[in-house]
Amino acid sequence: MLLRRLVEMGECTDAQGILALTVRLYTGAVGAWELEVREPHSGREICQRYETEAIARGAIEAAYEHGRQFGTWRVQRARDYKPTGQ
Repeated sequence: MLLRRLVEMGECTDAQGILALTVRLYTGAVGAWELEVREPHSGREICQRYETEAIARGAIEAAYEHGRQFGTWRVQRARDYKPTGQ
């Protein structure tokens, strides 16, 4: 996605403090959304594009739920980003 802007990122660490998962949510100039999910220990990465924020939010929330089985999340958002409906 060209001209993408990072609006939310999360890092999930296990009980030993080891990074288990990372997520990054980007928005583009034309309203498209992109989600990257990575597992650093395995090298796996998923990158998916979405047409609406609502669908992208559903996907990132699913990633957060998946990560909770490994540990806890630390989530940061861009100062000017407030998810729709929150």
